[in-house]
Amino acid sequence: MRSSLESLICDARSRRKIEDRPVFLTVLSQPSTAFVDLLFAIFKHGGVAVSVLPVCFSLLRSRLATSDPTCFEKHIVDNWRSMIVEACSDVVVTTRDYYPLLSPVCRELTVPLHVLVRAPSVISASEFDAAMRAGHGYFDLMDTPNTSSEVPEDASQLLGNCEREWSLLHVFSEIGSCNGKVVAHTRATLDAEGERVRNVFSIGANDQVLNCLFPHECGFIMYGVLQPIHVGARAHYPLVVPPVSRYSSLKPQFPLTLRRDLRETVTLSLAQSVFEYVRCSRCSPSVLLCGPEMLRYLLEFISCGELSASERRSYLGHWAGVDRIYVIVDASQLDSGSLIETVTAFLKATSLTASVTQLYTLPEVGVVAHRDLRAPHSTPIAMPGCAIIEHGSNFTITARTGSVFQSYLGRQHATKCAFVNGELRLKFRMPVESTPLLPRHLEYVTYFKRRRERMSRYPQGYIKQVPVRTQFWGNYTGRKRHPSVL
Repeated sequence: MRSSLESLICDARSRRKIEDRPVFLTVLSQPSTAFVDLLFAIFKHGGVAVSVLPVCFSLLRSRLATSDPTCFEKHIVDNWRSMIVEACSDVVVTTRDYYPLLSPVCRELTVPLHVLVRAPSVISASEFDAAMRAGHGYFDLMDTPNTSSEVPEDASQLLGNCEREWSLLHVFSEIGSCNGKVVAHTRATLDAEGERVRNVFSIGANDQVLNCLFPHECGFIMYGVLQPIHVGARAHYPLVVPPVSRYSSLKPQFPLTLRRDLRETVTLSLAQSVFEYVRCSRCSPSVLLCGPEMLRYLLEFISCGELSASERRSYLGHWAGVDRIYVIVDASQLDSGSLIETVTAFLKATSLTASVTQLYTLPEVGVVAHRDLRAPHSTPIAMPGCAIIEHGSNFTITARTGSVFQSYLGRQHATKCAFVNGELRLKFRMPVESTPLLPRHLEYVTYFKRRRERMSRYPQGYIKQVPVRTQFWGNYTGRKRHPSVL
């Protein structure tokens, strides 16, 4: 891996004439051992800054999706294009599944595209096309199975030995929105975050971590990859996300039924992949990392009525050792509601007595608050150096710690506005309940003036219900004398 990565970096530096900054590398891959090995080689090198793209339609949610939604929705490939431009990518690395989708995008943006394989680890697009045309060579090496990651021998020097304060990790602060930013973290901020969360995020050398987070989330790399490697634990990556190219032929897996919403079918299949991985690999996880939605999917799958008692016991046979569950949530949804009912139902369905901790994270800082979900009336507790200030319908998160990000990539003004006297201040809106703007009345609703109008006097989106006798959009010629015709 190291030799192929070195050649990739040297080629990118010579092509782009990069001297005073690291090479910006963007990865689109499933959570797998090959992907983690690539991250380890990147962090070990020290001269590369990596950013990760989302792999699924259902992951395209803005940070403020419940309070300030965007007015448009783009296709996932269009989002990838925007994110590659926002991250100023010099090189893009992907897997065989996503190569047909990213190839035209990278050709349009004139960004070199490489393919991640087992050996020789990273190959160029031309080598991949030649192997595909030849019909032999790399076909048995293209897949990246989801196996556990071993601790490397030189894990103590994980984040390289580069003397310059270059960025190592780039995290997208908002996914699928028109105001997406790229948060740049350095070696110093990542080390400070690892030291800061040890009191609330405890992992030992004998633990087995079941990482159910998605690769593009900051928690996946910070707490699901770096922390287990530092302490010598073993991490598992059970998620199998169907690629976009296979959505049209996606079949419902037992016992899931095909939903009308294809995104819901995809996300529900993730829960089954987690239980199938634990049962087939016969691992005994002790720590579970997941998000709130993944916890709900796990609960819905294991409590599904189509599962028999014997099948449910076979799935839960290796979960008895789970004693710590960490639910990682974006801190912008700090007051979006409690997960205590979901956690209680999940523990009852799985017969676990684990401690459940909810971690509120921000890409700019890391963990800003934590909460014990086993306590019925618990409240979020701010981390040292962080504060949560509520005022009206908004709340502000302030942080003055060593883990605060270096800058927003390519946005000096936004970086300057985020800091006030050296203190990071981020303002968010309180989540809004999902109620319709104008409720549809069951009774008959009429105009107060029943006359034909070529332009409506009512605001756009107002629900108008009148007795319709003919075509009611744009028909100004039929049944002119009838007052109910629009």
